[in-house]
Amino acid sequence: MASLTLTLYSKTTTHTLTKCVNLQFEKERYTPYTKASGVFVCEETPDEIYKVRITLDSVGIHYGPVDSFEFYKEKGISYVKFSSRGFSMGLSQNQPKPGMNLNVNLQSLIDANITVPYVSCEQDTEVANYIFVKETSSLWDAVVALCQKTEGSYPYIAGENKIMFSQPATATLDLSAEKIVKSGSGVHLTNVISDFHMKDTEDEYSYNYTNSVASGYEIVRHKYINLDRQWLSDPDGGRMHKGYFSGKGIRYDFRKFVGCHFADLCEKVKLSSSSTKAVSRVLLEYNKNGFFTTLWFYVDNYQR
Repeated sequence: MASLTLTLYSKTTTHTLTKCVNLQFEKERYTPYTKASGVFVCEETPDEIYKVRITLDSVGIHYGPVDSFEFYKEKGISYVKFSSRGFSMGLSQNQPKPGMNLNVNLQSLIDANITVPYVSCEQDTEVANYIFVKETSSLWDAVVALCQKTEGSYPYIAGENKIMFSQPATATLDLSAEKIVKSGSGVHLTNVISDFHMKDTEDEYSYNYTNSVASGYEIVRHKYINLDRQWLSDPDGGRMHKGYFSGKGIRYDFRKFVGCHFADLCEKVKLSSSSTKAVSRVLLEYNKNGFFTTLWFYVDNYQR
């Protein structure tokens, strides 16, 4: 059986807890942070806790500040209840200085702007000739634009808080013989935009893009936007990526397995002798009935 450890951090002490009552851990392809919540037995009263770490079989899967934390006693047993989002959440909460960043890769873009604690990034990524940081945009927005320009893809968070552009090189996880308690497929059409119309430098809406995916579902949603200086050199590419993102996770299937079968985002999973897919979302649950792992696999313009 897999082992879970929750480490609590105060300003002066740490507490290591191993008696889990329940836990929910989740990460998703287009969300720039992990999420975790749960209840653990805690035999001593902790100091004021401000961050937590979760390890699974001694491997860190979540590290972040607490959103909420509670210590309580019930029927003579002491517990802690917490919820937390990973430190990489700070990428979407901080606004870098607006303006032009010239000849940057992922590391130099991060270094030139805001340092978010405990967040690392992939090294030696491709260099873009420029990234324009718009007013009110987040550091994550700038990271996304860089990934779209250099890789034609979308970044994701690997491990605890690592920004990644490339796909993982790990071996395929074979789950073809594991017990499945639920499986299915679906579509998510809520955010799909059919047409983008963008202003040019003359203040006319001369740049237009029609999303073929939306057309296939008979979706009519037009959106008019200002000139996006991020894509001045490639306005068609800019509108294309806006269309791609509006259709994120548009088609998916999923499997819910008995037991703990953690796979990180974008890692390959063998589901049968003829089916191997890349993970798009992970939900790990633990309760009185044991571990359950649900994996989702998207089919969209960024993940197939």
